[in-house]
Amino acid sequence: MPFKESPNPVAVIDIGSNSVRLVIYDGKKRAPSALFNEKMLCGLARGMNQTGALSPEGVISANETVARFVKLTRIMGIKKVNIVATSAVRDATDGKKFVKKLETKHKVKITVLSGEIEAEYAGLGVVSSINDTRGVVGDLGGGSLELIEVNGTKTGKGYSFPIGPLRVDTAGKNARRDYLAAIDSCFAQFPFKKLNGQNFYAVGGAFRNMAKIHSARKNYPLKVIHNLKIDAKEFYATLEVISRMSSSALQKIPGIPKKRMDFLPYAALIAMRIIETGKPKDFIFSATGIREGLLFDKLSDDIKELDPLICGATEIMRLVLRTPQYGYELAKWVAPILTGENKIDPRLVLASCILSEISCYENTEYKGELAYRRILDSSLVGINHKERLFIAKALYCRYRTHPDEDILAAMEPLLDEDNARKAHILGCAMRLARSISASCPGTLEYMPIKLHNEKVQLSFTKDFTTLAGETVEKRLKNLAEAMSVKAKVKISL
Repeated sequence: MPFKESPNPVAVIDIGSNSVRLVIYDGKKRAPSALFNEKMLCGLARGMNQTGALSPEGVISANETVARFVKLTRIMGIKKVNIVATSAVRDATDGKKFVKKLETKHKVKITVLSGEIEAEYAGLGVVSSINDTRGVVGDLGGGSLELIEVNGTKTGKGYSFPIGPLRVDTAGKNARRDYLAAIDSCFAQFPFKKLNGQNFYAVGGAFRNMAKIHSARKNYPLKVIHNLKIDAKEFYATLEVISRMSSSALQKIPGIPKKRMDFLPYAALIAMRIIETGKPKDFIFSATGIREGLLFDKLSDDIKELDPLICGATEIMRLVLRTPQYGYELAKWVAPILTGENKIDPRLVLASCILSEISCYENTEYKGELAYRRILDSSLVGINHKERLFIAKALYCRYRTHPDEDILAAMEPLLDEDNARKAHILGCAMRLARSISASCPGTLEYMPIKLHNEKVQLSFTKDFTTLAGETVEKRLKNLAEAMSVKAKVKISL
C-alpha cells in the first residue's frame, strides 16, 4: 500500500564513509519534517589509507543496508529517491565498481558527489536551518572533512580533505603524530583567516557526539543539539579530554555509538586544530547537512527566502489539523501590548501564536507540560536555544495560569529574567484570546486589546459584548499582573 502520510514525500539515501542513512521527508518544502530516519554504521572507509579500496566488511554491510532502504522506499511508494555517495566511494579504487553493482541490482541512479559539491550541500544545509550564518561550515564524516565559507545565505568555494577519522591507521606507531601532520597539510590549503572571530558551524555525527559529551560535562539542560552554541575556548578544554580518552573510558559514555568510539579522539584532534588554526569565536552545531542542503538547493528562490521557523511551526500545526490563519490574527491582535519594555521579536510572537493550539487535543491536566516538552524536543529550525525556550515557556503559560516552577526550573539558566517575563506575558495574552475567540479565525478583530495609561484594556464591540464574563475578566487580570499594570474591560453599546 502506498505511503499515505504525505502526498509527495521525498527520500535521500546517503552512502557515507562511515554510515549509510535513509531519511524520508514529508515533501520538498522550506522546513521539511523527517517521516523516517535510519542509519547503519557500515564503515566503508575503514583501512582505505592502507589499501586504497573500500572496506570488504563495509561493502557487505552497505550492500545489505542499501537493499533494505531501497525496498523501504518502494513499500512506502516514494516516487522521488535521491541516492548520493560521498568521500569513500569517490576516492576508493573500487568505488565505481561498487556503485555500478548497486545501480544494476536495484535499478537506481547513484550520484557520486564531488568534494566541492559535498561541501556546497553541507553549507546549504546549515544555511537552510540557521539564521544569519557568518563563518565556516565544517562537515566531518568518516572519510573526509568538507569546509566552506558561509555569509548570510551565500556560500563560498567548497574544499574537501581526505582526513576523516576512519582513514587513520590506528595500529601505526605514530598514528597521532602522523594524523596531525596530515591535518596541518590540508589546513594549509584553506583560507582560515576568514574564520577568525566568526562562527564554526559543525556538521556530522562525530561533531555532534563531542557536543553531547561537552553538554554532559557542563550539565547543560537542553538535549537538542541543533543550533547549540559553545564558546570555542571552552569547547577546546573538552576536546583535549576526549583526544586523550581510552577506548574503555569512551565505552562508559551513554548515547555514543560503539562503532564511533575508537575514532572519536581523532575527530577531537581535528576540532582542536580548527580552533588553533582558525580561531573561531563559537562552535555552533547543526543537525542539518548535505541531505537537507541537497533538497534546499532544489527549491525555488522565493521558497528559499521563507522563514524556516514560521514554515516549521505551520507544518507542526498542519499535523494537528489546525490552520495557521488564527495564529496570524492572534499575533496581530496581541501586538499593541507588546511595546516598549514588553517588545518581543515578531518572529517569536508569530511562531508562538501559530503554535498556540499545539496541545488542543491533550488531557487538560497536561496540556501545558506537553506543549513545553514538545517545543523543547521538536525539530524546529531557524531558532537558537534561548529562542526555543522562549517559545516553549510562552506556550506553557498559554495553558497554565500559574506555571509550575519545578517544571521550568531546569531550563532557567538558558532564559534571562526579562525574557522569561515576556514569555509569561505572551502566554497570558494567548490564554485570554482563547477565552474570547475559541481560537476561531475572524473574531479577535472585534475585541481589540491595547495598553493605555498603565492599563491593559480589552474592548468588546457591538454584537460581541456577550463574550465578556467572569472567566475573561480573570484572565485579563492575570495578563495585567504579568505586565505590572491594571486591567480594564470596555463594553461598546
